[in-house]
Amino acid sequence: MLGVWAKRLVSLVALTASAAGAVATEGGLRQSREAAQERLTPPAPILRHFTFGHRRGVSALLWVQTLAWYGGEAIKLQGKQFADPDKLRHTKRQIDLIIELDPQFSDPYLFAGMLFAYDGKAPLLGISYLEKGVEQFPDNYRFAFYAGALYMHLLRDDAKASDLFLKASRLPEAPVYLAGLASDLKRRESGTETALQTLQALLRENLPEETAVLIRAEVTTLRAVYETEKALDAYKRRFGPPASLEDLVKTGYLNQLPVDAAGDPLQLTAEGKIRARGQARDY
Repeated sequence: MLGVWAKRLVSLVALTASAAGAVATEGGLRQSREAAQERLTPPAPILRHFTFGHRRGVSALLWVQTLAWYGGEAIKLQGKQFADPDKLRHTKRQIDLIIELDPQFSDPYLFAGMLFAYDGKAPLLGISYLEKGVEQFPDNYRFAFYAGALYMHLLRDDAKASDLFLKASRLPEAPVYLAGLASDLKRRESGTETALQTLQALLRENLPEETAVLIRAEVTTLRAVYETEKALDAYKRRFGPPASLEDLVKTGYLNQLPVDAAGDPLQLTAEGKIRARGQARDY
């Protein structure tokens, strides 16, 4: 019985020391909150021995402490970028410690991904945490979805973004629009034929019916767009840009105007794009 209480006392001392980092002093001089916290928080290999089976509890305590510290810093910054190297290094150290103590705690992966990508202006570092989340939580669509969003918005890498959105679209509770978004990026990156083939392959998988309905509609429209694109290219090589798609029918490059998933004939915009009026989209 004495051994159990001794262990609890040691754990309490370790946790109290960690929490005291925000107000610790050294040599009578007040330290920065993050420096004091780091000085008093043991590294993960050491801290694991102080938890005595309570790693999740210690991880949760450090998580609350980190959020409180970050919230205070964010208030002081008043909307400015959280890009100080020392503060980012401190945040990374705390997040790594929290994750190592409790790898099944999902929030820190998401928090680190968005914080480092946007506030820290380090998108690859942020993505690395989200990709760890993809591996750790294979049935949670959010990690692949957010990683894809960072590749799309910050790195302008449509190919990787499309692959991640497709991966996310296969997972439970994923928004139904993800497959369509992936298709748009795939088409922009590799052309309509590749996007069409990607969606057709996806339809052969066991998808939620709501998602499958939207993908089938997109496949119908993409087939019409692809047929029209080929006819347009052939027409342009001989006559130049047409005034409308009706010119392709009159000259025999199309038997009739292809229709989108809503049953509306495709149109040609003034900018030369193909418009699916029924879906209010340009291709």
